[in-house]
Amino acid sequence: MTDYKELEEQFKKCIEELRPVISELSRKYPLEIIENSLLEVALRSLMLRYGLEGALTVFAGCVMGMTKASPIIEKFDEDIEKELSKMRMTPDETIH
Repeated sequence: MTDYKELEEQFKKCIEELRPVISELSRKYPLEIIENSLLEVALRSLMLRYGLEGALTVFAGCVMGMTKASPIIEKFDEDIEKELSKMRMTPDETIH
């Protein structure tokens, strides 16, 4: 089994590799479509790996964790909205 630090590094690298792909998709699709698509892929992957009951257990744990971290998530949402608004700028809208 992989240790926690190695898993954390893999997770960070994966997120960094996804960043440009998601950024490109944000130019084509509304954020809600991207979020729902990512959630769908995650849930289907969990179902294939753990079955329906296991997937729901993992998902329930995520939802519970999100509700406990609500203030952190709200701050993150504000920050991410600022970043997304920067990504959606067209050349005509930039200050350069």
